[in-house]
Amino acid sequence: AMGPDAKTVDALLTDPEVTVVTLTVTEKGYHRSPSTGGLDTTAGPVAADLATATDGPLTTVVGRLAAGLAARMRAGAPPINVVSCDNMADNGAALSRVIHDYIRASAWPDRTEILDRLAEAVAFPATVVDRIVPATSDADRAAAEAALGVRDALPVTGEPYRQWVLEDSFGAPRPPWELDGALFVPDVAPYQLTKLRLLNGSHSALAYLGTAAGLTTIAETMAADWGERLVRALCAEVAPTLPADGPD
Repeated sequence: AMGPDAKTVDALLTDPEVTVVTLTVTEKGYHRSPSTGGLDTTAGPVAADLATATDGPLTTVVGRLAAGLAARMRAGAPPINVVSCDNMADNGAALSRVIHDYIRASAWPDRTEILDRLAEAVAFPATVVDRIVPATSDADRAAAEAALGVRDALPVTGEPYRQWVLEDSFGAPRPPWELDGALFVPDVAPYQLTKLRLLNGSHSALAYLGTAAGLTTIAETMAADWGERLVRALCAEVAPTLPADGPD
């Protein structure tokens, strides 16, 4: 929905019935400055969008979303939730900042009014998403065809485990995602820390030590006679550093 069709995106974002927008675009899609964490307005795609009319072919997610939210604010539509599902710490605050930075850097004559309205009518809850999606193999394609009865060249496979933790700071109606296992919590930080230290830490250790051992994939490293022992030992060592009142 964030393609070059500005009218379609703006129509969705100004629709009073639309109360949730989710994003999964990877960290690079936010065009953040490494030194400040804010929007890098000197980045080529961002600078090009800032020089383009709001109804023009904006190419960045930040530019298109900022323009669409501005259209919603101008239309006086009700509050909306913008939910980042990207794998980075404080993703809600990060998204909020780059959107605000884009609007401040724009040439829109009403940008101050838009920013004031944005503070009241747009929520950017933080999230933690955990589910590994491996590369699709020929065996996966064959399994999908057998199950579905159609040939799909790009089926998506995922591990059985899944976790979606959302900051309970929504400012508008939302789907009852908790009915399918999502967790709504006051603060996602303990979950983020647990994921970074246990999952990401173990993944990095497997990558580094596997490479040193001449292995080429995480799967090969886990299959080594020391792979699982490494992960269990690392998690046991790291676990005491996690918050005592954090997730189980």
